[in-house]
Amino acid sequence: MKKIKLTKKNLILFALLAATAIAIVVLDQITKMLAVGAYEDGKLPVTVIKGVLSISYLENLGGAFGGMAGRHVLFFVLTVLALPAFCVLIFFRRNSGNAGCFAVAMMFAGTVGNAIDRAFRGNGFFNGGVRDFIATECFGRLDSVFNVADIFLVAGVALFAASLLFFDKDSLLADAKRKKSAAEKEEQPDSEREDDGGESGQN
Repeated sequence: MKKIKLTKKNLILFALLAATAIAIVVLDQITKMLAVGAYEDGKLPVTVIKGVLSISYLENLGGAFGGMAGRHVLFFVLTVLALPAFCVLIFFRRNSGNAGCFAVAMMFAGTVGNAIDRAFRGNGFFNGGVRDFIATECFGRLDSVFNVADIFLVAGVALFAASLLFFDKDSLLADAKRKKSAAEKEEQPDSEREDDGGESGQN
C-alpha cells in the first residue's frame, strides 16, 4: 500500500483552507443575525439599488430558489454526504493547485452555513428555515432571495469548474498544452531534435 505523504506546504494549505471556511461561516451567521434583528425592528426591506437589489428577509424551508420545501431528510442526507466528500476532494487535490482547493472550502463553508439554520432554527429534525435576506429585483422570474452562504457556495462551484478547466496543474487547458507540445516535438525533424540535444549538452 502506497504511503500518503503530507508536506509542510500541504499542512499550511489545510490550515489556510480551514481558516477560510471558518471565516465564511462566521460572516454568514453574523449577517443573518443582523438581518433578523433589522427585520424584527421593522427596518426591512431596504432598497440598495432601486430595481436591482434590496435587503429583505424570509426563511426558506426549501432549497435553492425555494424548491423542494419540506424535504428535510433529503437535505440532511445531502449535507452528511457533501461535507466529508468536500474534505476528501481537498485532500486528493492538495497538490493540483490552490484555486480548486479554496473553491471546495467555499462550498464546504456555504453548506455548513445553511446547515446550521436547518439544524438549529426548527422545531423538528433538520427542518429549520434558512435565513435569506439579499434580494434581486432585476431578473424577472429568476429573481431570488439568498444569503452569504449561498454566494460562497455558488462562487465555489464556479471557481472549482474554472480551476478544472484553466487554473490547476492538471486542468484540461494544461493537459491540452502538454499534448500540443508533445505533438510538436513528434513533428519536429530528427536533425532539429539532434541540434537541440547538442545545444543543450553544450550548455
